[in-house]
Amino acid sequence: MKKTTVLIVAMLLLITTSCTQQTNLGNMDYLEYRDFVYESIINLAVNNKQKPEICVVNDEATAIKIGEMYFDLFFDKEDTRKETESEAIYNKEHDVWLVLKKHEENTLGISPVIVFNKHGAQVLYMGLQ
Repeated sequence: MKKTTVLIVAMLLLITTSCTQQTNLGNMDYLEYRDFVYESIINLAVNNKQKPEICVVNDEATAIKIGEMYFDLFFDKEDTRKETESEAIYNKEHDVWLVLKKHEENTLGISPVIVFNKHGAQVLYMGLQ
C-alpha cells in the first residue's frame, strides 16, 4: 500500500511539475502538452523496476479471465470456435501464467495461447499453437 501511495504521489508531482514546465516551454499546444505528459508517465513506468503490487494475478480463475479477454479481442472466432474452455498454468521459475484454449476431445486444430507476468499482467507472448 505504501509503495502504491508513493507511486501515485510521484506521478502527481510529475504531472504538476510538467504543468509548471508548460509555461517555461513556450506556446505549447494541447497535443504537444499531452504527448509530453504521456511520455513522462511512460518513462516513469518503464524505469520503475519494482514489481507492481496492485495487479498481481494470484489465482487460475483470474488468469483465465485475463487470457480470455485477450482471446476475444485479438483472435478471430473461427480460430477458437472448436475450443471449449481455457486452462491456466502457472510457471514458478519464470513467475508467469500461460493460458490456452483446450480442444474438444478427438479434434485437431489451432488454439490461442498467451503468456503474461504474474506481477502486472504484462503480455510476453501471444499467438496460435
